[in-house]
Order: sequence, then structure tokens, then C-alpha cells
Amino acid sequence: MALDSATGSGMSSILSRQKAAHIRDGIPSVSKRIEWLDKSIDLLVTHGDALAEAMREDFGHRSVDQSNLTDIAGSIGALKFSKKHVAKWMRPEKRKVEFPLGLLGSRAELQFQPKGVIGVISPWNFPVNLTFAPLAGVFAAGNRAMIKPSEFTEATSELMKQLIGQYYDEEEVAVITGGPEVGAEFSKLAFDHMVFTGATSIAHHVMRAAAEKLQEKWGQPVVVDTRPGANEVISANTVAQAAPDGYTIFAGTESTFLNNPALYASLPYDPSTDLEPVSQLFNVQFGLLVRGSIEAQTADEFIAQMKESTGTFGSFGVGHIMHLGMEKFNTAAGIEMKHVPYSNGGQMLQDMLGGQIDATVASTVLATRFGEGGKLRMLAMNGAERQAALPDVPTFAEVGFPELEIYSIAGIAVPGGTPSEIKMAIYEAFAEVISDPAFEAEIVVPNGYEAVLSTPEEFTAFIADESPAAADLIESLGVSLAQ
Repeated sequence: MALDSATGSGMSSILSRQKAAHIRDGIPSVSKRIEWLDKSIDLLVTHGDALAEAMREDFGHRSVDQSNLTDIAGSIGALKFSKKHVAKWMRPEKRKVEFPLGLLGSRAELQFQPKGVIGVISPWNFPVNLTFAPLAGVFAAGNRAMIKPSEFTEATSELMKQLIGQYYDEEEVAVITGGPEVGAEFSKLAFDHMVFTGATSIAHHVMRAAAEKLQEKWGQPVVVDTRPGANEVISANTVAQAAPDGYTIFAGTESTFLNNPALYASLPYDPSTDLEPVSQLFNVQFGLLVRGSIEAQTADEFIAQMKESTGTFGSFGVGHIMHLGMEKFNTAAGIEMKHVPYSNGGQMLQDMLGGQIDATVASTVLATRFGEGGKLRMLAMNGAERQAALPDVPTFAEVGFPELEIYSIAGIAVPGGTPSEIKMAIYEAFAEVISDPAFEAEIVVPNGYEAVLSTPEEFTAFIADESPAAADLIESLGVSLAQ
């Protein structure tokens, strides 16, 4: 591998200089943040073709047009979105004061301040988009950044390093290239925050962010051990076999808590006893997302079009929320569509952007990231009211489906036999972290989460109430998986 970048001491030196510059210059003004965002927009507009060509070289077969759409245009959209809203995001928020301070004229407000230096580790599958889309948030929040792109996209990573070096001072943004050893050293640096964009799991992202806060609260290391595969069965089984001492916590979605017991003929653990629910942390509302090139502009038009000619919908796999949620929509709408499951979420997105897949159900993140320019279009959303990020998108109830609910959940559990006082301590720690206004503003709202924070008893009751409907849906579809 030709890539070879800064040594551990060299990376530490860059980090120290960025932190010193952050303190020296103070909180960046809105004009400075927009300047940083504009530089990235100009970089991508001016050098987008060169970056697309570099991706073609790295992948060996990747369409330049595809890269221009998914990586270049998608990144520009995220940067422009941040530029449009950064001034509003910076405004202080009023807070109540305790009685009787208000009577004495006291006032309180929450002022959002940048963390300092953010580490960004980006993967190979969308090397430009998953570098610059996070940078949009980094800059909007007034932070500086160090980036470690993937060693598997050598030409693209080197070109990004070269271009970013031309547009930004190293005290503002620095790119560190290199192999796994460099990546390991990079991840150990004392960043003020770390962004890792290499996974599709909802629980993974929130757990990585929450781990930092929990580590501060508990005063001991909190390690996020990602074990993907088999609809979370691998990770769930790992936790189910662990000692019930509170040191091993499972974070997962409806796949584990609702669907897998019906989807699999057998599981390597007993879901009723080997995992004990602690808290449903979040709901994530999903909606009907269609390719931008489709003629339908509304849910009614989409249904009519699908009745005339059977369409296709994609998902991240059989039994995934995208699969089951889309089947729920099809049933409610009285249509049939062909299911195309993908093992690689990035490939599904590429095919949808390229027009090979008509629709899916997804959260607001995809719609906001790829909505500009009509690349993808959300036609209806779950929820009692419209989403703040998509105010022009009607709810399912508004388009004629008041009983339709499509949403994902994220929750935590512990090994069976864990004492009740330990479960409550874990619940209370997560509730404190997630209900923190700063965490909500930085992690919860931008990712389309809705905090639930149910107690162990409430989460257990929720699972008992919802599991029969999940099992009925899976049985009606005739789908099953072998472990």
C-alpha cells in the first residue's frame, strides 16, 4: 500500500496545534463557519470530476456519473443545508429558572458552543460523501477536524488530502492517510468528539456517541464492540452468554426485540430469558421514499402508478425494517411490489439513485441528505405530526392511512439474571445522557431520533404488546431465515 502518512507523534502534533488554534481564535462566528462550508462546496464543484475519476480508479468499474450523483452532489447538498441553517442553529435557547429566581428578574439560556477538534473516520464505499457530509456538521458547529479516510480508496484519499490541504490551513482541517496501523493510532487520539461513518446500524451510531458520555459519568472505559451480521443475532448472542454483572450491554433494534423470534426457526439463545430489556431509547420514524426520477409526486400518484405496473422496492435484507415496513405499506395501499433485498446498504442506495429500485421506507436522514435536486423524494412519513426536517411531507394519516405505523426502535438489554438494581442504574445513566440538551441537539435531532427512555418494566411491556403483530406480519409474508 503506497499510502503512508503522519506517525503517531505527528498526528498528536497536528491535534495539539488545532486545539491551540481553537482556544486562541475563540468561538467561530457565523461568517467564519459559512466560509468553511463555502470552501468545501467550492472544492467539490471545482474538483468533483477529478474526485469521481479517482473513485473510478479505486473501484475499477465505478461509473463517474454515479459518483457525481452519490458522492459529489450528495455532499454538496449536505453542506448547503448546513449553510442555510447554521445561523438558526447558533441561536441561544431560553431555559426556565427555579422559583423564585424568575420573580427576581433572573433569566437563563442555553448557548451552544463548539467542542473543539473532531476526528472523522470515513469508509471506502462512499469515500467522498462520508467525509464531506460529516464535515458539514463539524463546520456548522464551529469545530475543526482531522480526517482518516479509508486506505482501500487510495487514489481518492490522496486526492482529498491534496485538495483539502489547498483549501484549508492544517490548523482548520487535516487529512491523515495510511493503513490500519495509522487508523488504530488515529482512533486513540484525544479528540473532543469522534465521528465514525462506516456502519448503517442506528444503535451503533447512538451507542458510540453515548459511550463517550457514559465513560465520563462512570469514570471507566466504555467500549463499543460492533459485531454485525445475521439481523443482530451474533451480537445479541454474545451479550446473552455474558456474565450478568452490568458490564456487558446489548444495543439493538426491533430486529432483536420484536422480529427475530418469529423470523428464525431457532436462535442460539432464549430471547425470553437470556436477554432482559432495560430501556427503549428511541423511536425513528420511517416514511415512503422514492427515486427522484419516478413520475409520481404524491403518495396517491405512486400507488396508482404501482397498480398499473408492478414496481420494485429495496431493503437491507429479509426481515429488516425496510422489508417489513414496505410490506406494511403495500398491504395498506392494496399494491404488490417486488422485494429486492441487499446485503450492502450502500449498493441499495446506489441502485435507487440510479433508478433500478423504485422505493423503500427510510428515516428522514436519507431524504434530507439526497432530497436536494430531486435525487430522492419522501412522499409520506410516519408520526402523529409532520417532521420538523421535512415540513412539506404529509403524514401517513394525511394521505389516507391513519392506522399505518412504520418506525424503527433502538433499545438496550443485559444478560438474563442481571440484578434489578443494576438494570435501573444502567437505565438511569442512559436516561441522563440522552436527555441532556446538548446530546439531544447534537445526536438525537440531526439523526431523526425521538427519545423514549422507557423503564425496564415499560420496555418489557412494550415488547410483549408489539411482538404478536410482528409475528403475524412475518407469518403472513411467509418469510423465515435459518440460523
